[in-house]
Amino acid sequence: MHGKHRRMAFMMVLGLALIPATLLGTSVVRLGTQDLLEMSPTIIMGEVLEQETRLAEDGGYPITLTTIAIEESFKGAPRPIIEVFTLGGQVDDLIGEVPGENSFTPGERVFLFLSPKEGWENTYTVYGMFQGKWSIQLDERGEEILQNDHIDNLLIEPAKEVVPLNQEGHLNLEDFVNAVRHKLDLN
Repeated sequence: MHGKHRRMAFMMVLGLALIPATLLGTSVVRLGTQDLLEMSPTIIMGEVLEQETRLAEDGGYPITLTTIAIEESFKGAPRPIIEVFTLGGQVDDLIGEVPGENSFTPGERVFLFLSPKEGWENTYTVYGMFQGKWSIQLDERGEEILQNDHIDNLLIEPAKEVVPLNQEGHLNLEDFVNAVRHKLDLN
């Protein structure tokens, strides 16, 4: 390697080393379900219908729009069908992944804490990133539960939860929905 190229390579490595760590990672404030209930502008339960992944308008990074049919709206007044915006996905050979970002599967039922996406009509982001998405599943007894794929990263403090998590780290859907309705005065 010639001296000029070595200096350029060294400067590039040095430049990367000087980038602040906050620019390289995602920071998330830890929230309990009570925090999410109070701070999220929109709260819904629904079913994932479909997804579309494309490059962002600036052409640089994949984004995914997930279409969700709302079964019940607890807070906010979204339309019966909404889109949820997430960073990442695959467009041709370009794969984008963002730590802490949510993924959805068509047919999946979800309980979501959402915020309107600024500048986008009828489009939302998940409030608190991974903390604001709970999948509705059946447990071994056939009861509907809420499960978060990132439960190990959640802040679980009994005083900050709408209802307590069970030993497996799940929430009973019926208990949670009733508590949400009560706390939001929807009964």
